[in-house]
Amino acid sequence: MDIEDIHIGRAIQQKMAEQGCTVAQMAKEVHCDRSNIYDIFKRKSIDMMQLIRISQVLHYDFYAHLYSPTQKHILLIETDAPTMQQIVSNSAVQVIYSL
Repeated sequence: MDIEDIHIGRAIQQKMAEQGCTVAQMAKEVHCDRSNIYDIFKRKSIDMMQLIRISQVLHYDFYAHLYSPTQKHILLIETDAPTMQQIVSNSAVQVIYSL
């Protein structure tokens, strides 16, 4: 899958539909307005912490969804230790170097 092919908003919308999760339910779970959820559906990219919260609500690893297990990717992230721990514990991300 090429990066140009990724549309995270559509993937979230599809997973919500598969699980029967309504926009109102998702908005309540991630503490935002329903209009924000509809906005997410239109996005090709998303804030990592927001994606982690959505992944937790749907019990689905969107990071693994985005990358084939046979592909290796390097993602440079500048963040604090607690946030990095949350990213690693909720996805298929492996930290190979940390300051």
